[in-house]
Amino acid sequence: MDSLRVVVSTETDPFFNLAAEAWLYRSMDARQQMLLLWRNSPCVVIGRYQNPWRECRLQALERDGVELVRRQSGGGTVYHDLGNTNFTFFSNREHYSKERNTGIITDALAGLNIQAEASGRNDIVVSGRKISGSAFKLSGMKAFHHGTLLINADLRRLQEYLTPRSSRLDAKGIPSQASPVANLTEFVPGLNHETVCDAVISSFSAAYGAACRTETLDRKDLLGNSEITELVRELKSWEWVFGKTPEFTHRITEAGITLRVKRGIITDVEPSGTAPVLIGRTYSSSAVLDCRSAADRQLRRILEITASKI
Repeated sequence: MDSLRVVVSTETDPFFNLAAEAWLYRSMDARQQMLLLWRNSPCVVIGRYQNPWRECRLQALERDGVELVRRQSGGGTVYHDLGNTNFTFFSNREHYSKERNTGIITDALAGLNIQAEASGRNDIVVSGRKISGSAFKLSGMKAFHHGTLLINADLRRLQEYLTPRSSRLDAKGIPSQASPVANLTEFVPGLNHETVCDAVISSFSAAYGAACRTETLDRKDLLGNSEITELVRELKSWEWVFGKTPEFTHRITEAGITLRVKRGIITDVEPSGTAPVLIGRTYSSSAVLDCRSAADRQLRRILEITASKI
C-alpha cells in the first residue's frame, strides 16, 4: 500500500452516499487503504439479499416519508438518521481484515472513554448492547467493510420501522436478527458525529502508523459524473429496491390463497385458477386493488383481503 486516504461525505442523501461509496470502491487505487465516513437522513437500509416485506413496515415508511434503500452488501436491516454515523473501510483484498477494522473502531471509542468489544460475527457492543453492526463486500481484488455507529439515533423510530407486521411469508434470503441496542450518548452525553469522526480518523491513522489528509465529498464535487448519476438512478429504481428480493411465498389463510412472488412480481396463485388476475402484478396493495374492476363479487372480496395483508 502506498498511502492512506480519508474521505468525509457532507451529504445526507442515502442514495447519493451509497452511490458515492460504490463509485469510490470501483475507482479506488488498490494500493491504498481508504476510510469513508458518512451519515444519512432518515432511511431504512436493507441488505442485498433481504426481503423488505419481511424486514420492515413499508406503510409506516411511506407514511413518514422515510426512504427504503437496498445496499450492495449482504447483512441485516438497519435504520439510519443523522444520529447514526457510518464508516466504510476499503482495501485491496489481500490486505482486508475485518478484525483490524473493528479494532480501529473500538480503539476510537476507547479514546472517548467508551469500552466497546466485538460480538458475534458483525457487531460491536457496549455493556452487552449493540452500538454497531456491519456488512462486507469482496469482489475481484478489492474489498470493503461498512457499518454503523449509533450515536444519538431515534431508537423509537428504529423499533417502529424494523418490526414488521406478522405475516405468513415463506422467504429465501437473509433475515435480520433482533438485538438490544444503545446510543453512545447513553455512555458519554454530548457525543456527536464530528467528535466520533475525528476519533475514528485518528485511530485509522494510528493503526497504520501514518498521517492521512482528510478530503470532503459533496454533490457539487461530482456534478457531471455520469457513473454516480447512473448509480443513484439504479439504487432508486423499483427493480433494485423491490425487484432484487429473493423468491418467496405468502400464505393468506383469510383469503384461502397462497401467492408465489419472484422479483417482486406475483407469478402464481394457489389454488390454481383462484385469482388469475393477480399473475404478473407487482406484489403491492395498490396493484392488487387495481384488479377489482375486472372481478366478480367473490373475487373482489379475496382481492380486498389480500391487499390488506401485503
